[in-house]
Amino acid sequence: MSIYVILAAVMLLNAVVLGILLFLGNSKLMLKYRARKDWPRKVPPAEHSKNRVVNSLVSTAQLFGFTYLLHNHLFLDTQSNLFEILLDAIFILALYDFGYYLLHRYVFHEWKVGRKIHAVHHRVLSPYVQDSLFIHPAETVAGLCLFFICTLIVGPISVYSFGFAFFIYSAWNLFIHSAFHLPFFPFRFISSLVTHHDLH
Repeated sequence: MSIYVILAAVMLLNAVVLGILLFLGNSKLMLKYRARKDWPRKVPPAEHSKNRVVNSLVSTAQLFGFTYLLHNHLFLDTQSNLFEILLDAIFILALYDFGYYLLHRYVFHEWKVGRKIHAVHHRVLSPYVQDSLFIHPAETVAGLCLFFICTLIVGPISVYSFGFAFFIYSAWNLFIHSAFHLPFFPFRFISSLVTHHDLH
């Protein structure tokens, strides 16, 4: 199967995840799992929408552009089995998590230019899922570059491994901005990351 079909399917699936999280975020059902106090929203809706559209376009262009330009370095011509797909995704995401910690900790919080870039995301004091894309475009580019670097280090991999890793990467980002604090298995660990992001 073509990597571009897989990417389109993953983006569609993530749109469904976004829709579900938006619905749940506005429902009374999940109200009891929101433990934080929300701060007033200071970002005007028009600016918020424009920023999200720009970041969606930037990330889509970068995603399809990099997979086209780096195709021979990223992907195997053969198919992988389920175990290999899971293993590839685990390695990519573990490497990405470590790399993003360093990027976030040192570039976005220690360097003057990085702090200015990351300050865009911090303008939203009580993030919800729709705020996951409210960031400076340079932060979008940096995060996706890191994802591709991690894939190159682990790879070459199958297009299915890449699609699965990219789905988890994207859905995880949506969930940690969901404001849900679910104190039961299997969401307890993920919810601790939501809490950490809220405090950050």
